[in-house]
Amino acid sequence: MKKRNMPVIPEIQKKHLAAAGIAVVFLLLILLIALRRGNRADLRGRTVEEDTISYSLRWLGDDYEGTYTGRTVNGKPEGTGVFTDKDGAITYSGEWKGGKLSGYGSVQYADGTHEEGMYLDGKRHHWIRRYDSDKDYKDGVYDFGNLYGCMSTFRDGSLYHETLIANGDHVSQIRKNAVKLTKDLIASKGYIDKYVYITGKIAYTEETETSCNYRIASDSVGMVICNYTNTAGYRSAQPVMPNMTVGQTITVFGFYTGLVRDELPADKDYYEYSCIQIDPVFGEPASGDNDRGTYASISRNPYSYCGKILEGDYAVEKFTKSGELFYVFVHPSGAEKEKYVLRIEAEPDEVFFGGETLNIKGFIVGQQKTEIWEKEFTDDNDDDAEEEIELSGYKKYPVIRVISFEHRK
Repeated sequence: MKKRNMPVIPEIQKKHLAAAGIAVVFLLLILLIALRRGNRADLRGRTVEEDTISYSLRWLGDDYEGTYTGRTVNGKPEGTGVFTDKDGAITYSGEWKGGKLSGYGSVQYADGTHEEGMYLDGKRHHWIRRYDSDKDYKDGVYDFGNLYGCMSTFRDGSLYHETLIANGDHVSQIRKNAVKLTKDLIASKGYIDKYVYITGKIAYTEETETSCNYRIASDSVGMVICNYTNTAGYRSAQPVMPNMTVGQTITVFGFYTGLVRDELPADKDYYEYSCIQIDPVFGEPASGDNDRGTYASISRNPYSYCGKILEGDYAVEKFTKSGELFYVFVHPSGAEKEKYVLRIEAEPDEVFFGGETLNIKGFIVGQQKTEIWEKEFTDDNDDDAEEEIELSGYKKYPVIRVISFEHRK
């Protein structure tokens, strides 16, 4: 075999290759140093680091100066990290977004108390547990820092007291301060900036997916119209109202807002198109709730149980997805008629199967309304044929916001 001659590399090319090699080594060294510092750019061109920085945190209306250790994006805490105040006043450990508390975390205070739960935009949001000690704590639901629903107090690990919250105020205080709505009170304008209440029978209700309108026949002022919206229970303006039926006697607390036109045919002759309107914040049936804590009582007034922790196995019926939230219809294992809707934050590729069992820990946040359509046949007087019509209505389910879950095998 003929020996092949190797090409001869000119001296000038040798120098260029040597320089290029040095440059590559130099770039690799810089990259290694950058990686050791945790500095990198993501696909959106943001600077992402694992670092320790000086940071100012605003929490519950006060500013704290201290040190943050953890993930940052463009110099602000984002992801998981720990903030420690320089004077030891507070320490927060958990999730961040845009330099603010967002996600799950815990706050330790200088007096030895601490809290854990969910935060958003630098405020308490959804479930929070505040500890005085390991066995003495309070469970509550917050909406961007505002309490709503039910605040449960535990002593020595057992439920000690429950406080209902409506419109940011304790229901007991609303009961104490509210004045009865009368024609004289309206004439004297004594209702301004005061809670009022009215008692009467429900004469009419109308449900939509996002609101409830109802009328009360009262002895003191005649017909009263009430309405509320945002029945999902995620805003502090959501009133604490039971699920009502026509003929039920109820007391409603709220704010008088004036006269409105009500053009329902049954009222035209007597009420002359005008009715008194109340913006309700709290309502209670005349009959007491003697089975508090059962599924039936939760279904009648889910907002009275906001913050109540539920744990256990739930059988999946079906689920839908909206954004990053999964809405999973389930029932407690062994009780098919008792249905809840779970709101689960999960990864986009999470899979749920009908009939499988989930072990969940979560808290009640209100109720979900699901529109249903039913067919009904009526007699047609003209040709004695049956006419098919569709009627719409709503089913209501207590909603559990899930803190953690796992698929049972």
